[in-house]
Amino acid sequence: MTEIDKASLQETLFSNRPTDSQAAQAWDDRLAEQYKLYVEMMDKVSERRIAANTLFLSTNTGLVTLYVAAIALLADLNIINSTSILNLLTVVIGICGIALCAFWNALINSYRDLNTGKFAVIHELEEHLPSRPYRAEWIGMGEGVKRTGYIPFTHIERWIPIVFMAIYALVMITLVGAFSNRTPPVATPLPVMIITATPIPPMPLSVIEPLPTNRP
Repeated sequence: MTEIDKASLQETLFSNRPTDSQAAQAWDDRLAEQYKLYVEMMDKVSERRIAANTLFLSTNTGLVTLYVAAIALLADLNIINSTSILNLLTVVIGICGIALCAFWNALINSYRDLNTGKFAVIHELEEHLPSRPYRAEWIGMGEGVKRTGYIPFTHIERWIPIVFMAIYALVMITLVGAFSNRTPPVATPLPVMIITATPIPPMPLSVIEPLPTNRP
């Protein structure tokens, strides 16, 4: 996280406040409007941050669903006994999941730094306003250091992709080991019925009686 240089921030943020009372009042009014607009922009960033987390969570769910569907398809095609295909599928899904969570973690850190900078600007703007609600709220919450029962959202949020990466790695190693060490089923031969023909002995000619005739 980048350290905030308050001196440079104040120098960049504020122009010289006019000494004339009427001009000073207009300066204060514009400052209040800018503060209001900046707080609204802060809320928009928080909304985008929540939407990004929802997107990554849905993508991870879809990736797991894709893996289960692929296993079911292999079973339907009678390829489920192929160890190499199962290991390849498991490794590909695992690596994709870990890479996805790594991007997710990087995005969370980026939003954290962005919010840190925005809160620093808000606190400086409040120094020139009659009320400083964000600064007071931050002090009331222990400024993120004191254990007052409040845990900043970022401290919880950043652990979610890390836990997902650990799960992907553990499941990938476990399944690859299980697939590699399993004993393939032995095909049972189908019973073969052998039919032998028994020759019929010839009938003696003396047994054969002549056909009756109508002659006297």
